[in-house]
Amino acid sequence: MELHNRSAGIVVAILFFHVLLSLMVLAWAYTCFTDPGVPSERWQRRMAALAAAGQENLKVCRRSGLYKPARSHFCSVTRRLTLNMDHFCPWVVNTVGFYNRKFFLLFLLYACLTIAYSLLCIAAQLPALFAFARELGDQNRWLPGIMNTVLLVGTIGLDI
Repeated sequence: MELHNRSAGIVVAILFFHVLLSLMVLAWAYTCFTDPGVPSERWQRRMAALAAAGQENLKVCRRSGLYKPARSHFCSVTRRLTLNMDHFCPWVVNTVGFYNRKFFLLFLLYACLTIAYSLLCIAAQLPALFAFARELGDQNRWLPGIMNTVLLVGTIGLDI
């Protein structure tokens, strides 16, 4: 009965990891493929009409020549004016802006949760890993005992 409960716990842990991983990949895909937003043509026409009527405090982007809404910036990578631009992220190959910021933050959250959960699962296995390393070191089949431990900890560190 104990083996059955242990197997069920392992299955639940693996399923939970894959749920987190799926949410992370889904948020990443939404961040990649959602347009961050540009000032609309309608808004540009409205600002042009205000400028023609004598409004003087309208900002114009020096690079694109478009009227610039508040908190908008020109992205030098995508070469366009982006609404509420945060930054260009090479991990998602897109500018983080008004329409995809939520997905970007969800991507970061799920990535941190997935990594923390993986670390927790690995940490739970450390006693068994150290026992395994000592056993291999005693049998002189692999590396001396301390080297096994150093190699395993280094591998876990790289994984993290």
